[in-house]
Parts: sequence; C-alpha cells; structure tokens
Amino acid sequence: MLNLCMWQPYRSQSVFKMKENMLKILRHITFLFSFVLCYGFINPPDTKQDFCAATSIPVIVNLSNPTNDLTKKQLKGIFKGEVLRWPDKKKIILAVMKSSTPIGKITAEKILNMSANDMDQYYLMQVFQGKITAPKTFESTEDLKNFVANTQGAIGIIDQSNLSNNLKAIKIDGSEAISSVK
Repeated sequence: MLNLCMWQPYRSQSVFKMKENMLKILRHITFLFSFVLCYGFINPPDTKQDFCAATSIPVIVNLSNPTNDLTKKQLKGIFKGEVLRWPDKKKIILAVMKSSTPIGKITAEKILNMSANDMDQYYLMQVFQGKITAPKTFESTEDLKNFVANTQGAIGIIDQSNLSNNLKAIKIDGSEAISSVK
C-alpha cells in the first residue's frame, strides 16, 4: 500500500508533464498552420494566368472586321452574349473551341470566369432563353481558323502557334495575349 501511495504523486506528475508537452505540441502545430495559411502554401498562387501569358492566347477575327482592339469588358460582353453586334453593325458570331480542349478551358476560365462545364451550361441556358444564337464549337483549331477566316463577324480564340495570315489578331487592352478578364 505504501508503494501505491508513493506511485500516485509520481503518476500525477507524469500526467501533468504529458499535458504540458501536449500543449506545447498543439501550440507548435497551431503556429505552423497559421504560418502556412498566411503565406499561401495551402492555396498556392494561380499558375494558369502564367500559362496564358507564356503561351500567348490571341483573339482572332475575320480580316474584313474593322475592329483592331477591345477592352477586357467588351470581350467578356461579346463571349457572354451581351454584345451582339460589332461597331459596324455586323452580327457577332462566336467560334469557340469545345470545352474539353485546353483552349476551350482557357476561354471559360479567362474570359467568362467559370469552369468549362459552367460555360457549356451557360451557353445552353442563353440559347434556350432565346438571348443568343448558339456559338459554333470546334474540336480542332484548324476548323475554327477556317470558319473565322471565311465568316464575316466571327470571333474566336486560338493558341499563338496557330495564327495565320488570313486572320487578324485583335488586341485586348493593348495586349495581344489574354491574361485574365474579370
């Protein structure tokens, strides 16, 4: 019995030390977690914008289109179906890559600020409500380029490597590449 009584204070002292050590560990974990949150290691910076700038995504129109530049707001309005005519009163015809393609995803994210699936649903809803004509969708950039080259009022987005002489790249806020349209 004497041994048990002597053990009891030692045991409680050990539990106290364990609690103290656990509190120290929790403080360290809390510090590390707050550090990670503050410096953005959990949510790293958006690298898609850097990808766009590196690959240079031009907006293209038919050569007969007199428009040479647009603002980001105008471009977004065109792709959302809010702007239906060019300044020369010709009808705007959207030519977009399918949302399953890399350029289609960039179009959705950088111009419409939505996911590729949301872009598809948005266009379906707008067409169903009679607000816009369905955009022409393409699986290959060659088909999109040919459509824009042969269709007055057409506008599309391709990657820089597919730009050709029978198309005109228009500037967006003075730049030939899309970075982010908000």
